[in-house]
Amino acid sequence: MNSSTTNIFCIIANIGSDQEVYLNHILNDRSFTKHTRIARLVYNTTRPRDNREEQENETKYNYFTIEEYEDIDKDEIIDFRSYYTLPYDTVYYFTLRDNISNKKNLICIASPYQYENYRRWVYMENIKNPNSYKLFAILIHCSLKNRILNKINNLKDSESDIDILEFCRRILEDNAEFDNAKSRLPELNDPMNCNNACYILNDINKENDFKQNIEIIKGFILDKVSNQLIY
Repeated sequence: MNSSTTNIFCIIANIGSDQEVYLNHILNDRSFTKHTRIARLVYNTTRPRDNREEQENETKYNYFTIEEYEDIDKDEIIDFRSYYTLPYDTVYYFTLRDNISNKKNLICIASPYQYENYRRWVYMENIKNPNSYKLFAILIHCSLKNRILNKINNLKDSESDIDILEFCRRILEDNAEFDNAKSRLPELNDPMNCNNACYILNDINKENDFKQNIEIIKGFILDKVSNQLIY
C-alpha cells in the first residue's frame, strides 16, 4: 500500500443500529486514534444548527447556508444528498474534496448511496494517482425489531411526535436504500467474502457483544493501516 494512501473507513448500518455509539467509542480512544492516525470525516450540511445538539454537531458537520452551498464549485462535491425532514423541510448533506484530500486515515458513518459515491470517486482518483485512496466498509447488522425497540426505550422527554415520525420515515427510506444498493455493492450483499469489508452483528442489549465488536473493528482498521502506524 502506498505510504501516502488515505484510508477511508465507512461504518454502514441501518438507522437505529447504534453506529454512532461505535464511531464515538473508537474516536474517544485517544491512544488508538493517535496510533492509527485516524479521525472523523466531517460532512457539510445546510441543516440549521440545533441548539440542543450544537456542541456535538460541531464535530460532525460544517454548516453552510443555501446561498453558500450554491456558490460552491460543483466539481468539488464528491457526494450529495438531499432529504425532506419534518422539522427542517429540505436540507442538503454533501462531502467536498477538501474533506478527504491530504488526510491520513478517516472514519465515518455512511449510507449505502454515500458509500457508493465515495467508491466511484476513489476509483477515479486512483486512475490519476494509483493507490492514493483506499475505501473500506464496516457493516453493522442489527435486526429491525431491536432497532425499533431501542429507539422506543431511549425516547427523551424532549422528543416530540414529529421527532418520532421522522425516525419512522428514515427507517422506511433507509430499508429501501439498503435493498436497492445490495445488487450493486458486493460489500453489502456478501460482506463476509470481501477483503475490503468487516462484518459484525449487533444485538444492542449485550454489552459483551459490543466490546467484542469494538475489538473486531479496531483489529480490522489496524490490519489495513499496519504500514502507517506510529510507534
